[in-house]
Amino acid sequence: MRINILVKRAIIGLFLGCMGTDALAQTPACSLPASAPGNYDFDMASDYFGANPDAPTDYYKLAVNWSAAHCEKIQAELHKATNQKTTEKLQQENQFQCFSGNRFGWILHGLWASSCAGKSLAQCTDLTEIKNHPRFCRGDLSALPFSEIQPYLCMSPGAALLQAEWEKHGACDFDSAPAYFEKSKELFDALKLPQQHMSHAELERWMKHHNPPLKNKRLLFRESEMYICYDTDFELIDCPPRP
Repeated sequence: MRINILVKRAIIGLFLGCMGTDALAQTPACSLPASAPGNYDFDMASDYFGANPDAPTDYYKLAVNWSAAHCEKIQAELHKATNQKTTEKLQQENQFQCFSGNRFGWILHGLWASSCAGKSLAQCTDLTEIKNHPRFCRGDLSALPFSEIQPYLCMSPGAALLQAEWEKHGACDFDSAPAYFEKSKELFDALKLPQQHMSHAELERWMKHHNPPLKNKRLLFRESEMYICYDTDFELIDCPPRP
């Protein structure tokens, strides 16, 4: 038990060092790792929502979130962890993002194929049930070569994250993982993003002021995540309203 406590304290200390004294206003900094961080494959059987390979893709949702908010959740889970196996799993899965000495601001969670459930885009509402959207269209895929993941880790800081996004979302509409990651990067890099966390209202104003193409577009928000929407040709559209 004492070993578990010491391990947890060490990890949390490293987390706090990575966060710095002002996590809300740090300049992002990222150095790519030279090697894979152990096993990063995603087990489809562990996914709560499961597969939905028959749902149509009617539009795409780009999910961008504030990295420090995720790391704060991981810190809370480490405080609650009661065994070394759980602690080590949390550390491994979040090593690059939260415990590596890198500093991340707004990061890309993923590019998600999304469905209108048979309605046109004009009639579409945001389907809040995740299981209603296209997911795992090719089933449980094997782990990608690290060489296909490594170039995108400063955008989406986790090999397990990128692997999961490919299996859950990218494989539904893209022929290959590099094609999916490249399109995701193209859309993400086109955005100007602030260097601090903001309320939803402040973030929406900031984004529309600094990204003129978003000026008249509906964005969506949930907790520390922001969503920007595109049609199937990847032209910006209003995100479908929530019901």
